[in-house]
Amino acid sequence: MRRRIRRLVAETPERRTGPNQVQAADGMEGAGTPSEATPSSHRMRRLLDRLRDIRPVIRLMYDDDPVTRLLCREPLPLTWRRLRFITLTIRAAVYDERIRFWFKPRKPNGVAIEITNSCNLRCTMCNLIEMKRHPKFMSMEVYRKTVDRCAELGVTSVRLHTYGETLLHPKLPEMLEYAKARGLTVWISTNAQLLTGNIARRILESGVDFVRYSVEGTSKEVYEKVRVRGEWESLLENIASFRRLRDEISPGTGIGLNTVLMRDTLDGITGIKGTFGPYVDDIEISALEALGRAGQKVAAGQWLENVDMRRRIPCRLLWDMMNVTVDGKATLCCADLEAEVQVGDALTEDLQSIWRGETLEGIRRSHRRRDFGSDSICSNCSFGITNTAFNRLRYTLLSDHNQYLNKVR
Repeated sequence: MRRRIRRLVAETPERRTGPNQVQAADGMEGAGTPSEATPSSHRMRRLLDRLRDIRPVIRLMYDDDPVTRLLCREPLPLTWRRLRFITLTIRAAVYDERIRFWFKPRKPNGVAIEITNSCNLRCTMCNLIEMKRHPKFMSMEVYRKTVDRCAELGVTSVRLHTYGETLLHPKLPEMLEYAKARGLTVWISTNAQLLTGNIARRILESGVDFVRYSVEGTSKEVYEKVRVRGEWESLLENIASFRRLRDEISPGTGIGLNTVLMRDTLDGITGIKGTFGPYVDDIEISALEALGRAGQKVAAGQWLENVDMRRRIPCRLLWDMMNVTVDGKATLCCADLEAEVQVGDALTEDLQSIWRGETLEGIRRSHRRRDFGSDSICSNCSFGITNTAFNRLRYTLLSDHNQYLNKVR
């Protein structure tokens, strides 16, 4: 790192405002004559001046792939907000991805409850198009038992989503109300095609904490190409109506949007905030990931990154998230599309015994040794590369790139 900083400073040209002066960084006085400034102060000024635009730092940190080139297309000044992102990234890279893996987690940070594995769309980048399991809805009995066990363990957050479309479940409002009554933070993800009329109102009246839209594309052509069976006009009408209804009924409910950056969406990503900014509180750009067995097939041809499986780290989901299927089975992770690696039964076992049980702990030990198996759902999963803290930083900066993304914020 020191060598990289020295290289960065060495590459920074001095900008002179007079015969014997060097232009200072923001909020600093000029250096005066050479006799008044030390070599170290010159170096610091040159470094601060360089950080007016952090694109050279980004290029040093990351491979030269389309994501990096997209991020570095326009000036990227260092702001306090971005400095916070970078600080959190360093913390995550050191603690979450190096230290925490050596400890046995007491409980999951959240539980993903698959209330349905059925979907009304057939998105080109989603593993669901490869699923062999029969589409089902979780019964209220199974749901209540799962939520009760989450509350008993002290889990604070549940998401009612894995691969299916949450709004297809006919009992969704009752499910949201029950989880809120048990004191849980609840969020849902939806493609918003069904977010109309009474269902939208009942979702907001339930007290849901966060609603996330999953959307790709900023035009009718791209959206309907990627989100097969989706209608662009219905999407825009529904999210505009939901925003107005949210402001009226439940201002505390957050609304976010997640979009996957891949080849089909690359050209239109600069318009994401201009198109959807008025309807949401937050926009997140994510990496395309090859999750589990189906992921490699589904993601083929759409990747933008230089993905080298040898650079994988242990999967943080093994320390963060528990997954429960429509049948109440606890599975290894959200990438387990066919629920083939079952680590417990949420209906007959308490969640802590599953979470700290030998099955999951054995898989964690294998990941610590960088042993991802030769024929398992982990063997060709890209999550431990595309979702590292330093890679997420690129997408966070891209999401926050005010100048580049139409200055919506």
